[in-house]
Amino acid sequence: LPNRAYVLESLGRSLAGAARLGHTLAVLVLDLDLFKRVNDNFGHSAGDALLEQVAQRIRSCIRASDQLTAPRLPLSGGFQEIEGDALAGRFGGDEFVVILPQTRSALDAGTLSRRILDRLAAPYSVKGKELEIQASIGIATFPDNGTTAEELLQQADAAMYHAKERGRNCFQFFDRIIHAQAQRRLQIETSLRAVLGGRDGEPLSVVGGSGLSLHFQPKIELPTGRVTGVEALLRWSTPQGNIPPMD
Repeated sequence: LPNRAYVLESLGRSLAGAARLGHTLAVLVLDLDLFKRVNDNFGHSAGDALLEQVAQRIRSCIRASDQLTAPRLPLSGGFQEIEGDALAGRFGGDEFVVILPQTRSALDAGTLSRRILDRLAAPYSVKGKELEIQASIGIATFPDNGTTAEELLQQADAAMYHAKERGRNCFQFFDRIIHAQAQRRLQIETSLRAVLGGRDGEPLSVVGGSGLSLHFQPKIELPTGRVTGVEALLRWSTPQGNIPPMD
C-alpha cells in the first residue's frame, strides 16, 4: 500500500478537489486491536505477514460498484489514482488510512467501515498458524470535522481511540463530545507531566505541591463484612477542580 508521505500528499489533493467541487470527503483511520500480542507470541515476521494480508483485505473492500475503487498500480511502478477513487494506505506500524474523496453522505464511510471490520475479523493463515485480529476505525468528514489534512487525521484518530474505549472491533464518527474528551485528555496529560518529576523514559515521581494524594478504598466481602484488601486511588486537586481517579 502507499506509505504515509503518499497518503498525506494524496489527501491534500483530494481536499483541494472537494473544496472546489463542493464534495463531502471522508477519512478513515484504522488501527489493529492488540496487534502487539501477535508480535510477542509469534514473532515480527508473522506480524509482517499478517499486515500484508490485512492490507489485501482492506483493498478488497474498496469496490468500484460503490464508487469506491482501489488505487491503480501501473506497470511502470508507483501508485496512480484516478480522480474520485478511494485510496487505502499504511500510515505506519499497524495503522492504516482510507480516503474517500467523494462520498454521497457520511453513511458511505460507515458502510465501508463495517465491511472492512467484518472482512478483517475472519481468521488468517500465517506461517501454518491460524490467527485472528480485529480493528477499530475512526471517521472524520470534510467539511464538517475539518478543512485540512492535519485536522481530519487528528479528528479521525480521536474517534478511533474512542472506538477502542467502547470495546474495540467497531467504528466511530467524530463529534463534538469526542472533541471535548480529546481536548480534556490532552490537557490532563500535559498538566500531569508538569507536576511529575522525570522526563520521557525516566521514572516519574510526585513532587511537592503537586496536588496529588493517595487514598485507600477497602474491598469488603459482603456475606461476612470482612475486609479482604484495598484499592489504591490517586486523586488530583488542581486550580480548575478535582480530577477523579477514573480520569
